[in-house]
Amino acid sequence: MRLYYICPGKRQTGHMLEAYAENERKTGGSYNGTSGENRASKAPDENWQNLNGEWDFAFDFGCSGVERRFYERDRLDRKIQVPFCPESDLSGIGYKDFIPAVWYQKKVELTKEQLEGRVRLHFGAVDYECRLWVNGQEAGTHRGGYVSFSFDITKYAKEGVNTLTLYARDDTRSGRQCKGKQ
Repeated sequence: MRLYYICPGKRQTGHMLEAYAENERKTGGSYNGTSGENRASKAPDENWQNLNGEWDFAFDFGCSGVERRFYERDRLDRKIQVPFCPESDLSGIGYKDFIPAVWYQKKVELTKEQLEGRVRLHFGAVDYECRLWVNGQEAGTHRGGYVSFSFDITKYAKEGVNTLTLYARDDTRSGRQCKGKQ
C-alpha cells in the first residue's frame, strides 16, 4: 500500500508543498508527524519517494480556475520549486503581493506494485481551502488551515502517469473565512 504525503503549509512559513511516499504496511498505517525530509533521513528505503522539486503552478487571482477547469489542463503556465511558497524567491516565483488562490500540478508515475492496497494523500495543512483532483477527477476537499487531513485516492490512481492537481484558496480579504491568530 502506498502513502503519498503532501504537506502544504502556510504561505507565511514557506513550506508550501513537501511531499513523499512510503509503504503503510511497514508503518502499520500510522503517520508519526515528521516531515518527509525527516522521514527520509531517518529511514530511507525503496518505498519512499520525495515529490519536492519542480511542479507546474498557476496564479488564480479571480478564484475562477475551477470554473475554467484548470484541473483538466495538461500543464499549468508557470513552474515552482516545492516546498517553497510563491512569495519566496526560492520558489522561483517571488511574488510579494496578495494571492487569493493558486494551483499546483505534478505528474507522478506509479507502477502496478505501487498500486497494491490503498493509496492515500496526506496533507499537513492547507490554508485555507484545498481541492484535489487526480487524473481530472475530484478526489477530495478540505477547509481549515491548521490541521492535518488525508484523501484516499486509490480509485483515482492508475498504473503509469498520474496527474495530481491541487487548488489552494486563502482569500482572507473575502470576509468568508477565519484569518490571523484565533
